[in-house]
Amino acid sequence: MSTKPKPTSTPIELLPTEQSAPSDPETAKVDKMSTNVAIMACGAGLFSDGYLNGIIGAVNTILAVAWPEHYTPDKSRIVTSIGFAGIVLGQLSFGFIVDRWSRKMGMLISSGFLVVCSIMSATAIGVTPGPVGVIQALMVWRFFLGIGIGGEYPSGSVACAESSAQRKKGRDFIFIIFTNTHIGLGLQFAAVMPVILLAAYGTDLHRVWRVALGLGALFPFLIFFIRLLIPENEQSQQHALRDRKVPFKVLMRYYWCPLLTCSGVWFIYNLSSFSFSLYSSFIVKTVLGETSLIKVFGLTACIQLFLIPGSVAGAWFSERFGAQRVLATGVWAQAVVGGIIAASWSALKGNAGGLIVLYGLFISLGEFGPGNNIGLLSAKSPATCVRGKFYGIAAACGKCGGFIGTYTFNMVIAACGGFESDWGLRAPFIITGCLCIIAGCLAMFGLPRELTKEAIQEEDKRFETYLDSL
Repeated sequence: MSTKPKPTSTPIELLPTEQSAPSDPETAKVDKMSTNVAIMACGAGLFSDGYLNGIIGAVNTILAVAWPEHYTPDKSRIVTSIGFAGIVLGQLSFGFIVDRWSRKMGMLISSGFLVVCSIMSATAIGVTPGPVGVIQALMVWRFFLGIGIGGEYPSGSVACAESSAQRKKGRDFIFIIFTNTHIGLGLQFAAVMPVILLAAYGTDLHRVWRVALGLGALFPFLIFFIRLLIPENEQSQQHALRDRKVPFKVLMRYYWCPLLTCSGVWFIYNLSSFSFSLYSSFIVKTVLGETSLIKVFGLTACIQLFLIPGSVAGAWFSERFGAQRVLATGVWAQAVVGGIIAASWSALKGNAGGLIVLYGLFISLGEFGPGNNIGLLSAKSPATCVRGKFYGIAAACGKCGGFIGTYTFNMVIAACGGFESDWGLRAPFIITGCLCIIAGCLAMFGLPRELTKEAIQEEDKRFETYLDSL
């Protein structure tokens, strides 16, 4: 095996950001507008991820009320779990698709999956008549819907990272706004929509859950046509390796440290963020007691509002101080707030306002730090030709963390006395605080400090030279 690098067939050209700006102001204005449209079309598809992931919680609650004998807690967990499985499969498979063929192809396929499977979920009718058949059909379509949701991560996020690189300023800020902030907006929309539908349809719960699922097709349907019109990003075309494969072992050999670090931080973040959705339900029950569904969903929507300011503020700080530093600062601050909640739980459980504010600050810091920046670091750390695979693997590890957390946290709470025990509710905050400290250390010592356009260009050159030397 030769150790001398072989000359590449075509020289590596500068990225579009390095090219001279158009002399005509009107041309420059049009170029800037087209770049911003491409960023929006690529990243905003994650709004659907937030909505479709969030709305299933409300659908589970509604179906448990509408069909208490058929839609048992076991059925609810299966619907949620099978969606997780589809998301992981989509993240891994689309990571290879966008690197092997194109980002645009991945985005169009994932949008198509979301449109079709959202409609089929909303109109679910099983082979078996009655509720049993509907629930079985919902499970099947939820799996395929998960593949579409998972496909948005490596296709939309990676394309958004490459499109945002063409901007002169605000690259990291705009990437975060059109990826993680849009996920938060989708979750917020999913929390508000059941309130609106219940107010409109009243006790017709079956119409409520079907319309709620069907609305998930609207946004990806609209964005599908915008994605058809945008051109393939120049950076991904320039560094694509369609005539040669990059084996998984080569990817791991070269990127094992940043890939394991990104995957580990994402795993810890999702383990915390998905698991603490349990506390939203507990807080709502504590504040409202036994009450109507519309009040339950209304207070849940208010709690979800804390995600948005955390994400927007984090985007501003990441642009100025760097994603790595803000990620570490966010998780360490989250550990401190978690410790405060655990230490003062006896006083907080009788103070609904204080509990909501501190819990809201806790989940807001999760968006401020890892929620915003782990996707940014995963999308911009590796070379362009393996960016989809890298991002897909890291995101899949994160989803596995969320899946594991939803089960293990219930077990931890039960082992410590259940929701009726102070220690049962303190323990997850203590565990998460310790994991946050570990995640911050991993970020500081295992992730790149700078994500400038020059650093990204140099990474492309280094990796392509490494491939030529094999």
